[in-house]
Amino acid sequence: MSMQGLGKLLCDLNPYTERTDAVSGKTTGEMDIYVDAPAEGVTAPDLSQVEIEVDTQYPGSWDFKGASHRINTSARIRYRYPVINTETNKVVYWIDDYLLIGYEGSGGP
Repeated sequence: MSMQGLGKLLCDLNPYTERTDAVSGKTTGEMDIYVDAPAEGVTAPDLSQVEIEVDTQYPGSWDFKGASHRINTSARIRYRYPVINTETNKVVYWIDDYLLIGYEGSGGP
C-alpha cells in the first residue's frame, strides 16, 4: 500500500465524515486537513498549513480491544469537515476535530 493509500484509508475510516443525520437531514462532507493556517509566503495548500503536534517522549500505553499497547511516539493532526444543508447543498458550518496516531513499539535499538 502506498502512503497515499494509507491516507485514503484513514479518511475512509473516519466515522464522522460523509454521513447523513437521519433527524436533521444534514450531511457531513469529506475530511480536510487544510485548516487555513498558512506559513508566511505560502499561497497554495501544503504541509506547512497542517496543524500537527508530535510527542516523542510519550511514556504511555493505549488499551485497544482489551489489550494494552505501549506507545512511544504520538501525533495529533487537526482536521475539519463541513456540515452541509442538503436542501441548499451549502456548507452550514465546519467542525474541527483531531486524528490521533500512536506509534507502538519498543522505541528502537
